[in-house]
Amino acid sequence: MYKDKLIGSKGCLSKALYIVPTPIGNLEDITMRALRILREVDWLACEDTRITANLLNMYDIQDKKMLIYNDYASDAIKNKIISLLDAGKSVALVSDAGTPLVSDPGYKLIQMVKSMGHKVNVLPGACSVITALLLSGMPTDKFCFVGFPPNKSGKRQNFFAKLIHANGTLIFFERASRCKDFLEDALSIFGNRKVAIVREMTKIYEEVIDGTIRDVIGRSAGQTDSVLREDTLSKADKHQLIPSHSQSQREQLRGEIVILISREDNKMETGLCHGHDKVANNPKNDVESDDYNIKLIIKKLACQNLSNKDVVEYLVTQLGINKKLAYKAVLREKD
Repeated sequence: MYKDKLIGSKGCLSKALYIVPTPIGNLEDITMRALRILREVDWLACEDTRITANLLNMYDIQDKKMLIYNDYASDAIKNKIISLLDAGKSVALVSDAGTPLVSDPGYKLIQMVKSMGHKVNVLPGACSVITALLLSGMPTDKFCFVGFPPNKSGKRQNFFAKLIHANGTLIFFERASRCKDFLEDALSIFGNRKVAIVREMTKIYEEVIDGTIRDVIGRSAGQTDSVLREDTLSKADKHQLIPSHSQSQREQLRGEIVILISREDNKMETGLCHGHDKVANNPKNDVESDDYNIKLIIKKLACQNLSNKDVVEYLVTQLGINKKLAYKAVLREKD
């Protein structure tokens, strides 16, 4: 009886915007409640209607009204959704894979819906960020998800530099084709921290490549660029893939990975300062006694366009230098 209630004939949902997570790889990873909402909701707001249609077909959900809401959605689309809610209709927001609003612009729609006095219901479900964190084996007590870094090396290094002191595991989305460049920039900014590259989550070739950044750069160049060859799967295993995508869509899905970098560790070698141990162990805590190494550190930090305050914070927290002496050294080098 309970099963019939969950996946049976269409019921009567209350007027609201429903945030519905979808599988990140294995199509079995969807809740009974999510399936019921997808069956009963009046409209679906989708990132890509073709991909959502594949999921609906898998579970025999027919005749759904759909509209596209993605990165390029206009104000007219947002207003359309508001109008549907005003008319007493229910709308479900879904992404191509995983939980909507994670590294996508859906939050703007949520803000708009709530400002108009409509209810928002969020369903729990698949999320690549949390799945990757658990697979990585890195500390889970504190973590910081920062989405996709910039494409260009210079901007990416600046992006990383602002995260040096983040107190938790760092989690990034990235394209597999940029993985090597990502790791090289990460090594130069974060130093040789621990890293985990997670790909193909929940699928046959799920993979975690971990170690120090330098170690992973040395041994994973071929692995991180590999792609899942569907023709190697058995017929029984193909239900784990999202079906009926074009070749380019499949490559795009396979091309995104999650990269995790460990939190700051004062005992680790840092990429920003050659001679870090020598400076950090300076018993006099005196800038003048190791002036050459300090100059190198400040110059490398300055190349990341960090403010004087950020450079001083690094010298104090990472190297244990007296704050007043650190300020004097930074101002002297900037002159």
